[in-house]
Amino acid sequence: MKKGPLGQNQLQLHLYTYTYTILFPPSLPETKKNQVLQEPIMISVLAQERLLGAALGSIFTGMVVFEQRRSIYKSISDTQPQLNSQFQVREPIFGKEARSELARMWNKGVDQAFGPAIQYLSSHGW
Repeated sequence: MKKGPLGQNQLQLHLYTYTYTILFPPSLPETKKNQVLQEPIMISVLAQERLLGAALGSIFTGMVVFEQRRSIYKSISDTQPQLNSQFQVREPIFGKEARSELARMWNKGVDQAFGPAIQYLSSHGW
């Protein structure tokens, strides 16, 4: 450990091409180092109330979200059998022959509509 410009201890870490410098506060005199704190650290009543409020609020919010999700999943599972009977596979409107005839007529119409343009483009090297 080296001493920094303000008397604080510093540690340098070299990782690949980066150098990280960690600064520590100046060391305490020997008399302070050996002393043990006799007084317990207490936070104010206001801070305790805020922590309690935040914890209770988080718990309450979690419970509300859990109950909402549970009711949503329950309503979905209750309506699931009804939805299956509603969306049954239907027979196609046209038979197989009618669909193939419609496809043939569509292709013929596309060929007639775009045939001259395709011939023109292919004659010009496109």
